[in-house]
Amino acid sequence: WKSFGSPVEDLEQDGEAEDNEDAQGALPPIKDGSVVAFGNAIIDKRTTKPPPRYTEGSLIGAMREAWRFDEDIDEQARLRLCKGIGTPATRDSVIEGLKDQALLTLVKGKLHASDKAMQLYDLFQTHCPELIEVGGTARMEARLDAVVRDEVSTDTVIDEVCQVAGSLIAKLCQM
Repeated sequence: WKSFGSPVEDLEQDGEAEDNEDAQGALPPIKDGSVVAFGNAIIDKRTTKPPPRYTEGSLIGAMREAWRFDEDIDEQARLRLCKGIGTPATRDSVIEGLKDQALLTLVKGKLHASDKAMQLYDLFQTHCPELIEVGGTARMEARLDAVVRDEVSTDTVIDEVCQVAGSLIAKLCQM
């Protein structure tokens, strides 16, 4: 889908393609109403499959590699540096806590979210999406780093956390 043929060859003849690496194999600009020809089009009927369900081990791996779920490059870097969300010592207990609260169940070695978990997720997604963003951990880690570097006081960061928590609680109480 990236190459079209002759326009790239035309650029090479003009010497422009060597100067522009992006032009190599790129589709040429096509104006609305232009007539184009193509050949060898084949329709390959396939269906998509959902990703496999998490096992406890693969969920721990996803928590460790949480950076993969964040689109912000700075937050990805921060999550890589702090080795994901949670710590190796707490990840197991987080999963056990979710199971104890009937938010996760284990069926044939695979984790399934309960209806209660999905309702809670929908509630947070709608009213407090910042609670379920993986980047929130990266932002919190960055603030804790600022305390360590003596750029901000511990009290300031605690006040910020309390303010955010209070705001989220107020949103949820208004429902």
